[in-house]
Amino acid sequence: TANLARRYSDNNASLTPHLKLIKNTIFQFYNGFDIDMIKGHPTILVEIAKSNDIALDGVQFYIDNFKQIAIELGEYYTPDSAYCDDQITPADIKYLFNLTIYGGGFSTWVKSIQEGNAKKGIPPRNVAIQPPHKYYTDFKNDIDEFKKKLIEKNPVLLKTVSKPEDPQWKNENRFMSYYCQIIENDCVYTAYNALLDKCPAFKRRVAWAYDGFTTFAPLPPEITMPEMIDYINNAV
Repeated sequence: TANLARRYSDNNASLTPHLKLIKNTIFQFYNGFDIDMIKGHPTILVEIAKSNDIALDGVQFYIDNFKQIAIELGEYYTPDSAYCDDQITPADIKYLFNLTIYGGGFSTWVKSIQEGNAKKGIPPRNVAIQPPHKYYTDFKNDIDEFKKKLIEKNPVLLKTVSKPEDPQWKNENRFMSYYCQIIENDCVYTAYNALLDKCPAFKRRVAWAYDGFTTFAPLPPEITMPEMIDYINNAV
């Protein structure tokens, strides 16, 4: 399964695995930019569902209204007595929804907030223990039902990524991660080739960055960034 999922750089040779503050500082200083997906895996699942005449309304709502959801759920799950450092952020809300795609749930998310992440410099925080919000339950119900259909139609992939020692639920969660990442890789490669069609000078001057790529090479003066993004979107 090593060649199926996301590509990761060896020994942190790429900027991608480093803290966002470090990456953003370097990119701003050297006028770099990155091209990546907006709500990558939710969008992939919605597009696959559409191609099979299946509506994932809860997932689509999340994609279209993330800012609203992040604000409302941030307030919903931030304790009334919380100080500024204890606020539930948009990044926390994004993590909750992404976690759900791969089989995690609300309790796992709460635990991650309460424990923090020393490696990423995130301190432990409190969470208001509320019933799951409707935005979240609509999203989760869509994911759970669509996951069953994907597993039913892709038995070879499930068998390939499964580990005999793991319970079925864990193998099914692993399936979802690999399924999304395989399609993600293809989308990124297609986007890269579209970039080269427009700007051949970018060949071998980009770094793979999970759901996109980064570069310090300047766009040719005759091409604007919106034009480039439209061209890539149409190709993918």
